[in-house]
Amino acid sequence: MGNMARLTFPIFRLNYLKNVGGVIDEALRRGHSVNLLYDKSMINTYRKGLPSPNQNSFPKFLYGQTVITGFKGLDHLAKISKTISDIFVSHYIPPYDFDEKPYKIIDQLIDIKQAGIPIVSLMSHFYDNCMQKLEAYEFFDANCVLSSFSVEAHKKILLQLSHNPKLPFNYTQSQIDRVINKKVHITGSSLFDLFEPRYHEDQDKHNILVFIPKIDSHPFMNIVLKNQPRLLSLIKSIVRYKGRYFRSALRSPQFNKFLKKLNMLATDNHLSLIAKSRVKHNNNNFIPIFEKYIDGLNDQFYPEYTTADIMKHVKFSIHIRTFSVLESVISGVPAVYFQIPIFETNDVSTKYDFHRLYYTNTVRSGEPDSLFNYPGCVWNVPWDQSLDFIDKFSVKKLEQSPESRDKYCKYFCGVSTYPAAKRQMDVIESFL
Repeated sequence: MGNMARLTFPIFRLNYLKNVGGVIDEALRRGHSVNLLYDKSMINTYRKGLPSPNQNSFPKFLYGQTVITGFKGLDHLAKISKTISDIFVSHYIPPYDFDEKPYKIIDQLIDIKQAGIPIVSLMSHFYDNCMQKLEAYEFFDANCVLSSFSVEAHKKILLQLSHNPKLPFNYTQSQIDRVINKKVHITGSSLFDLFEPRYHEDQDKHNILVFIPKIDSHPFMNIVLKNQPRLLSLIKSIVRYKGRYFRSALRSPQFNKFLKKLNMLATDNHLSLIAKSRVKHNNNNFIPIFEKYIDGLNDQFYPEYTTADIMKHVKFSIHIRTFSVLESVISGVPAVYFQIPIFETNDVSTKYDFHRLYYTNTVRSGEPDSLFNYPGCVWNVPWDQSLDFIDKFSVKKLEQSPESRDKYCKYFCGVSTYPAAKRQMDVIESFL
């Protein structure tokens, strides 16, 4: 291949650019040719609430021009990739594609791989690697994962799957270690490169930022956190969920009252209450509560990223079932995480559900010194105590510890002084 290569990145959704945009720019800066592929058969359709890419929807990169090419239908991805690629860079694949293949992407990747083209996977978040089977690492020539924690968590999850007699997994510790040592590189995510500058900026901090999750994505949220009368919550618990979370429906704080309390807190402290959501979450019924509501429809992903830009003026952030705590911590913003049940044994029926259960217990636990409960960075509050917490809350006491932030960013986020985009490109270039 020589020193310069033709790198191909499939972009199935424009929000992929928040994870790969920095890598693309770093590749251009190093003199490589970059091909961006989009599926022409998906034009004028929406994925997760966002329009699918077209020839004119890609941004202007900082270090050069890319070659933008459309292909018509996923069946043609391998054919075009084999003619223009020296290395194929895949953002991530949906979990369990390797045996169930609900998407056609795996067959296409196999075709590319059989043509002798190395495939590098950029697994930019915990879900991307921790919800995969071990075979996913073996399939790719190299896997760039987020952090030491994401590797440790995945090892633990794989062993839990193997120790469950109901499941068809038999991974051993030595097998897991061998594959990970050979195939996995801890690089961080170039997404977080976009937030690191926020920490070093001296801006006016006058906003409370609430990250609004997808409210109906779990029984507890659908019952308790919907903007609905308490009576309807009780009926929903009995009729739809066979009495699950009935006591919570009867006694737990309701989401609309929680948001109104936050609004009062903002007013009392001369702060603005703003919200960040995503189009797919369909949370527009909460708009009237906020001074500003950003629904995600007009989000920019690269080189400017809307959420990173918002962080410039955030005094502290509020989180419920969202990994945006990482972005807050990196940006130097104190984060308050309200802990709710996420996924439980009652939700388990398939091997994928067991995997999701172990993932939840490992990654989302909220235990002390964990991702969602870290002294000096993330304040964890059980949902039942949320209103009392707000009533007694002092903005002045919520300060991030620089020492805790450094430890958190390194262990959980994979942040270092050497940007993630450069580390990921180093891995890609190892195949030249």
